[in-house]
Amino acid sequence: MSPGATIVEDVEAPIDVLDLPHPSARPQASLLLEILSAVQVLPASWDPRGRKKKSIKPKSRYTQLTSNPLLSRWLTGLVSNGLSWVSDEDRERIWEEAGKRLAERCGRVAMPAITRGFIIPLVKNDPEEASSGDESMADSVRKFVDDDDDEEGVEGVDYVTINLHEPSMTSGNLGLKTWGSSLLLARKLATLDLPQSTNPEGMKTLELGSGTGLVGIACAAVLGAKVTLTDLPEIIPNLQKNVNSNLSTIRLPIGAGMEVETLDWTQPEESVLYPRSEKGKFQLVVAADALYSSIHPALVTNMIKMFLRKGVDSRALVEFPLRPRYEGERANFWRLAESVGLTLLQSGTEEGRDDWGSGETEEDEEDEDEDDDEVRTRGGKVRCWWGMYGWGDDVVAQTTSI
Repeated sequence: MSPGATIVEDVEAPIDVLDLPHPSARPQASLLLEILSAVQVLPASWDPRGRKKKSIKPKSRYTQLTSNPLLSRWLTGLVSNGLSWVSDEDRERIWEEAGKRLAERCGRVAMPAITRGFIIPLVKNDPEEASSGDESMADSVRKFVDDDDDEEGVEGVDYVTINLHEPSMTSGNLGLKTWGSSLLLARKLATLDLPQSTNPEGMKTLELGSGTGLVGIACAAVLGAKVTLTDLPEIIPNLQKNVNSNLSTIRLPIGAGMEVETLDWTQPEESVLYPRSEKGKFQLVVAADALYSSIHPALVTNMIKMFLRKGVDSRALVEFPLRPRYEGERANFWRLAESVGLTLLQSGTEEGRDDWGSGETEEDEEDEDEDDDEVRTRGGKVRCWWGMYGWGDDVVAQTTSI
């Protein structure tokens, strides 16, 4: 080799966990931190468009060890070692990064806080094209979502990226994570034939159980709605953080807006949103993955009955995962919705991904040739039911006659 020649590392060269430096060899802190960075598990985005794209992590020969089950033993060795030969600052950083890598391999509940982006399609740029073209808006959006190889998107379909922070779930609070049904409902907004807003400043919209805020933020960005996102007090800080961060990065349509309020379904009268008249109610109510307890069907139905304005232009949009465990809750919700005067206008089932999806579909088997790291981080399959409700004629007639 000539003097001054640069040695180029072969990142594709096979490497085994046994090739990693043992603490007894007193490896440099910079090498340990390089390895820890290379084996990071990226958060799942569940985005089909990015499914076949290469990882955005820096190229390193150690990246290939990310899915190796024996890596946890090496990480544990770092955490339990005194690392006396490195500086105090490097020692703390190595322990912290090694701890994070271990947590990432213990499931979604144990993972540290993450921030991930979700691609949400908008309506067609040209309304006349959207209504007169050979391809429907629903078909265009479906093509946009499913097309893995098209980096420029689908003609006439713009999109927005909503970035959401999800704290560590060590407290076990399910409202701190984003659910697959939320992404499906957010992506469906551009395809639905919703009535025109009765509010000059944007459709007055209420989201029940907002969680990280994906659906509510999407309503503002896609529909140009005036959205109130709600949840329990312990969820509000992170929800407000997500709303604020997206308000600074997303250009909302004129008239759109977002605000966050507390709403306890068991004590709605305690909320500042409690309606004193029809005028204080909402034209659109949305909820995703809101049925995970036997009391939720009655509570969700009551919230829709209480907050959805009684009018021909009012709509309620819901989406629920078809989990076998909650079949009774879904049936109860459908029955109660009909009993309060709601009419199912449109419905269907669709498939998406979730951190806790089954991952046991035919497509997953077909994906075996994909990069192991990408397969492991994108989540498993989840099947969902969605429905759009309106008030029955009797309810509207009774309200207008008062």
